[in-house]
Amino acid sequence: MKKATLLSSFLTMAVILSTGCTKSQIHNDVDKTIADINRQIEQTRLDNDRLIADTLGMLTAGGQPGTITLNGVAVTDSDKLDSRITVSQQAGLSQSGSVTVTAKNVLVLNSLKTEEIDKLKTEIKTLEDKRTYINLGCELAESEIAGLTETSAIASPTVIMKKAEASRVFICGELKLTDSAILEVSASDIMLKDASITSLNKIGSITLKSKTLVLVGKNKISTVATNDSGLVLSAPAINLTVANEIYGDGELALESKGGNNVAEEKKDSK
Repeated sequence: MKKATLLSSFLTMAVILSTGCTKSQIHNDVDKTIADINRQIEQTRLDNDRLIADTLGMLTAGGQPGTITLNGVAVTDSDKLDSRITVSQQAGLSQSGSVTVTAKNVLVLNSLKTEEIDKLKTEIKTLEDKRTYINLGCELAESEIAGLTETSAIASPTVIMKKAEASRVFICGELKLTDSAILEVSASDIMLKDASITSLNKIGSITLKSKTLVLVGKNKISTVATNDSGLVLSAPAINLTVANEIYGDGELALESKGGNNVAEEKKDSK
């Protein structure tokens, strides 16, 4: 209170000497100046409190699910998913055990421009002309691979990446990514038959790109982030692009779950 009074007196005297205004006018101006200063101080305090709260919230919140991106005929003209495709995204638990709010931007539809889809079709045409196939766990009929030559299952261009490129790629049963963070499957035709593709890595992505997608039975592509303490990373991403057509009466569930934020175990003090 004394500081405010002294500040008011000092400002009043300074303004009188420099402007020649009346004392009542000066008092009003000084009071307004002090009120503005106090508002700025209070706003700064509130901003700092909010910043601290947001930072602490990030360090205790659960991780976000991976971004799921769909392009081509996987999305209808009305920006809705093909009826055979479902999407589920869930953030992990915070340290207090509450479910973290899932971010709004984790589902992306039709992000590719027309020229990008056309470029993909050209790349796929090159694979189609090779007349090769990759079989991951399926029992295939001769008619499904007629005129095709089997190629090596999955190439590893880098330590963390695996690629499957062929005219046709068949995936059946369970496929887990534990020793690599990125899986990219590119083909003219991709067939999923009761397939379950799962990534349990801290980072990475699962990408399927094809001219046509054949769905048989119940299929799932899922990414699950690991639990961690502090700042929990998002789960690996899922990318699906089908340029021309989706066939079959099967289903495809795309799921991603963020990791839980778990407190570090306290070490016994000695």
